[in-house]
Amino acid sequence: MDEQRETLQRIVSTLANKNDEIHNFIDMLNHTIKNVQVNSSNAISELDEEFDGLYSILDEMKGSMANTIQQEEARKVQALQDQLSQCSNALESSEELLELAAQSLDIKDPAEFLKAARQIKDRVTMASAFRISLKPKVSDSMTHLMVDFALERRMLQAVKFLPVPAKAPSSARQVFFPAGCSGGTWGQPAPAPANFLLQESPAFLDSFALQDILPRDSPNQCPEQAKLCPPEVHVPKAPEIDLAACLVADNCITVSWTMPEEDSRIDHFVLEYRKTNFDGLPRVKDEQRWELIDYIKATEYTLSGLKFDTKYMNLRVQACNKAVAGEYSDPVTLETKAFVFSLDSTSSHLNLKVEDTYVEWDPTGGKGQEKTKGKENKSRSGAPSPKRTSISTRSLARGSRDRFTGESYTVLGDTAVESGQHYWEVRAQKDCKSYSVGVTYRNLGKFDQLGKTNSSWCIHINNWLQTTFSAKHNNKTKTLDMPVPDRIGVYCDFDGGQLAFYNANSKELLHTFRTKFAQPLLPGFTIWCGGLTVSTGLQVPTAVKTLQKSENGLSGSTSSLNNIA
Repeated sequence: MDEQRETLQRIVSTLANKNDEIHNFIDMLNHTIKNVQVNSSNAISELDEEFDGLYSILDEMKGSMANTIQQEEARKVQALQDQLSQCSNALESSEELLELAAQSLDIKDPAEFLKAARQIKDRVTMASAFRISLKPKVSDSMTHLMVDFALERRMLQAVKFLPVPAKAPSSARQVFFPAGCSGGTWGQPAPAPANFLLQESPAFLDSFALQDILPRDSPNQCPEQAKLCPPEVHVPKAPEIDLAACLVADNCITVSWTMPEEDSRIDHFVLEYRKTNFDGLPRVKDEQRWELIDYIKATEYTLSGLKFDTKYMNLRVQACNKAVAGEYSDPVTLETKAFVFSLDSTSSHLNLKVEDTYVEWDPTGGKGQEKTKGKENKSRSGAPSPKRTSISTRSLARGSRDRFTGESYTVLGDTAVESGQHYWEVRAQKDCKSYSVGVTYRNLGKFDQLGKTNSSWCIHINNWLQTTFSAKHNNKTKTLDMPVPDRIGVYCDFDGGQLAFYNANSKELLHTFRTKFAQPLLPGFTIWCGGLTVSTGLQVPTAVKTLQKSENGLSGSTSSLNNIA
């Protein structure tokens, strides 16, 4: 019985595996059908473009050649008309002279007759009728401008789809689907009918172009040149990324590359990039998928609006012609260091909803607050509560607490600033009544508010009844006489002892605190009636670096708040 049961289980397992294989194959077939439809549509579009290009060239050549014929016609007609005019004038002069000679024959006086005869002889000698050519200067033949496109017609009739190698290279043109699309996932190519693509016109055959055909009587023409053999597929070489010309600044990456040799058949380039925390060559396992930028016409491209939430970025480029894509360039790795943190829900007030980098005030979230306070009071005077025995290591590191209470509607970042220069931005909802943005030591008390202790620094915005904008530290306030920006940029130079706030849009300096930070700093946020969105993974903007250098060169330009530790 047990043996039969085990056998039956193996059969069931085998059938289940086979069913999974069939399901996967059906999915693949459905994806392939969609890919065929997409690629067929692309091939027809490419075909239309190629033939439109040929039509355009033929129309242009027809116009040029017709213009040549018309110019030749005009030249010949003008020459014949000039000759006709000369002949008409000579004929008119000759007829006058003929009439005069006929009249002279009737003269009776010998002396008068001899005089008239002498004059007529002199005029005949100089008459234009005896000096002009009676042969047309040009012929009426236009055979030198006749055409015979029999060879060209044969070549056009031989136009076929580009051949594809029996074993298509891995870089053959393929369709990529964005993540979440039913056609596949990003970086997972689908077969593309590369054999349905025409080579770029006018050189649609490697051996000739319409405007460059050798004359039929050229001594350099070989019989082989007239053979209509299809060209071989030309695979572009791998580009070479110029690492020295690449630039990483302001959360943008500019990538520049060159080709090892000039290739006029290249239609466009493809740039791929992916984030990584490893320096050096990309790792296959546990790596993020390649993101793709297609149809780049230049040899430089700037990726903008990036979030630098990993230490490095891998990049590679490939060149593509109409038929296939070449091999990828050697990948390069660029450093993309930035300060990345999330909001720590374990440190937030019960009236705050915290999701990663967004915090929102929730008036219903503190119903259990009094109960929690009671438990805390018991834990202070008696045995520790069960909550205290299960506190995480992170909470213990932050002063053995897991929530702010009272009117301290505060949440902290989960990553501390211990050295270097860092930058992040904050955007408040338009209807936000009151909020503070700043930094604090880890020892901020449960009932403490940002800016009201000697271990926290912030700027505060109050939109209740009337708008006030101020900088706060150690319970001292300095009013800031300027409009409240939509986005606030926070610049922290831990080693240099500076905390500066900027209008994130215009990069206008709002306020600077100067002090010597004695402990690691945590980003801090206080919010009441509204919400805040924090943007991290940002580099220190170039404009902020420039302004900081300028600020550091000035003395006495900051408030007394800056110098309070």
